[in-house]
Formats: sequence, C-alpha cells, structure tokens
Amino acid sequence: MRKIKWGVLGTANIARGCTIPGMQLAENCELYAIAGRSPEKA
Repeated sequence: MRKIKWGVLGTANIARGCTIPGMQLAENCELYAIAGRSPEKA
C-alpha cells in the first residue's frame, strides 16, 4: 500500500495528543511536515 504524506498545521494539544500519535500508528501514513507559530513548538 502506498504511503500518504501529511502535514500538520498547528501544534496545539489536539495535534500533539491525538492527531500526530494516530498518524504514527497508521500503516499508510507518513508525517511529512509540522508547522507552528514558533520553531520551538514545531
């Protein structure tokens, strides 16, 4: 199965606690980029 590359806009609790961990568990998902207002959070 081909992997789908995803980017996350925002580093709020929902992204860090739910979205990103869910993406990491999916077989066909590749976390490609993360964007936030500050480089420290991203």
